[in-house]
Amino acid sequence: RRWGPAFVAFAGPISNIILLVIAGYTLLAVGPTLGATNLLTIFLFQLVYLNAALAIFNLIPVFPLDGSHILEAVVGGGNPLVQWMQRYGPFLLIALLFIPNNPISRVIVSGIRGLLTVLGLGGLL
Repeated sequence: RRWGPAFVAFAGPISNIILLVIAGYTLLAVGPTLGATNLLTIFLFQLVYLNAALAIFNLIPVFPLDGSHILEAVVGGGNPLVQWMQRYGPFLLIALLFIPNNPISRVIVSGIRGLLTVLGLGGLL
């Protein structure tokens, strides 16, 4: 019962990763033929980058993102950190989204690069 929400929380990032792999390898296959200015090439690149960003962003352990449910499953719902995140997480998330050059933004960009590299799509960056 404790791990159920964590498995559900992984569904979002996993679906993002599946979409980015499909779009990324399609882009690798057709991109060189179509060229960088072709609308399909641009669309596929944006699809790859957006899904990579969403997969990494959703894993941040700030409530209400998927990462918070994974954190709760790992440390337990009674943990003070989890309770603090449930109460103040949305405010923290809003602050992080509007503060330029914050550490979370750098982590997300690094995570995107790392994820694409691990998936064999690092050449798209």
